[in-house]
Amino acid sequence: MSTLDPTATAVINEAYSRMRTFTGRDRYELYDYLRYTASRLGKVDAFYVGLFQPGGHQIRYPYAVEDGVYDQTASYQVAAGATSGWMLKNRRTYRFNEDNGALLDRGVRFGDLSRRSADVVTVPMFRSRVDDVPEVYGIVSMHSHTPHAYPPPVVRAFELLCKLAAQVMVREVEDRETLAQLHLDGPLSSLIASNHFADTLSVRLGKARLVAEQVLQDPEADIETLRRSLGDLVTASRMVQTELVELQLQITEGPSRRYASLTDREKAVAIELADEASNAEIAARLVVSTETVKSHIASIRRKYEMSDRSAIGQEIRQHLNHSRRRSDSEH
Repeated sequence: MSTLDPTATAVINEAYSRMRTFTGRDRYELYDYLRYTASRLGKVDAFYVGLFQPGGHQIRYPYAVEDGVYDQTASYQVAAGATSGWMLKNRRTYRFNEDNGALLDRGVRFGDLSRRSADVVTVPMFRSRVDDVPEVYGIVSMHSHTPHAYPPPVVRAFELLCKLAAQVMVREVEDRETLAQLHLDGPLSSLIASNHFADTLSVRLGKARLVAEQVLQDPEADIETLRRSLGDLVTASRMVQTELVELQLQITEGPSRRYASLTDREKAVAIELADEASNAEIAARLVVSTETVKSHIASIRRKYEMSDRSAIGQEIRQHLNHSRRRSDSEH
């Protein structure tokens, strides 16, 4: 394992202190800070963050920058032969010198397509699952147009930096799980997350509107003022786009994670709930007692943080239908 030099150690220590101040939803600022800190470790000409949707069939890119130019947020199917699929399979850092960048040529490209990266480090971000087996949550990648820009100590420092970022990004999930363990009403934890999103986006849009209103109210604004104001609007728009990607992930992720938290027997009961079966019908179909069915349903309610049986059944039904459509589209 490569050791860090004093400069890299100082950078990582500073990042540790700074990242602890980010909330779970300050994602745009987090990504910007992550890129800035990576550039202190080595020359970063391009940088992106990708987040996998539940099941690992699709990846969203809420943040991508090359030479200071921000790319549009985007979503793609995970390809087995591209970087995203390679990460899910190998679960380790990818470096350009493994295959002279051949993996990059098979994936989605961004930024200036006329230029090819000469050195790359792409790091997987992990989070724990209900079965305690870490899953690849996302990937962070830094690129340089200069060959051999990232020696082993830089790679090691970047891995540590991405690990810190992952801890920040999954903190909200852990907070929700803590709320559930405290037996607080289930919808409360979801409401906290939703309200945080709404508040954040409202502030972003409010600042953008204020900038536009100030320009409109100043008929004598010079060209530099207009350029500066337009730049502020562009930044605010990027922030909203990034955080909307996070919101989309939250919406699609919740049902999948809740269903995955069930045991096999609970899943069998859950499928019957989705079919709106009564306790007696479930007991007959699964050849168990009604008391066993009640016990499983009580456990499902705790894990879903919901008390309404029909609401649980509706979510499970929608999740199973979505999973079935996705599976059909892949064959």
